[in-house]
Amino acid sequence: MKVLIVISKFLPEYSGPSWRICNLYKNFIVNNFVKKKNILILTGGEEFNSNKSYMIKNLFVKRFDDTNLSQNRWNLYFYYKNFLRIRKEINAFRPDIIHVVGSNCLTASAVVYSKIKKIPLCIELVNSTSKPNQNFPILKYFWKPNLNINTKIIVISKYLKKKCLSMGYKNIWYRPNPINLKKFLKIKKIARK
Repeated sequence: MKVLIVISKFLPEYSGPSWRICNLYKNFIVNNFVKKKNILILTGGEEFNSNKSYMIKNLFVKRFDDTNLSQNRWNLYFYYKNFLRIRKEINAFRPDIIHVVGSNCLTASAVVYSKIKKIPLCIELVNSTSKPNQNFPILKYFWKPNLNINTKIIVISKYLKKKCLSMGYKNIWYRPNPINLKKFLKIKKIARK
């Protein structure tokens, strides 16, 4: 099985989801669920805004620039640019499944193109403002990808699960954030000096 992971930011740029994704796929390789050569990670970045290919923890990563956008008139251009990048990578790699984590114009492009090509999709929502229905600014008024078909939506909180259910999605897996809260102490008051 070939897996394409499209994540909004990835190591060495810090993000909790990138550490978890890295460890998840390393475990898949160690346990022979997937071969190393059959995993490709595409990412953007905030801190590292450049085009670069590299290996990290034995995983191959391609980083693209201009994937996180501020609200301006050039957004449509950057969405289109990233859509062409995603299309090229998907057509070259030919994944069996696309795993989308986070939200930016690169991940939105992956969602749109996976639906066009009918490639199974896993969308992981990793913060409370996330929405599964990632789409392009103008396209969203004419066409919405059907995320109830050939898609699994993973949420890390009951709030996100409720949000997705209210949007009409039924194919949701609630996977709580894997932090053991018992290892943290409650602090009632912090002394000020």
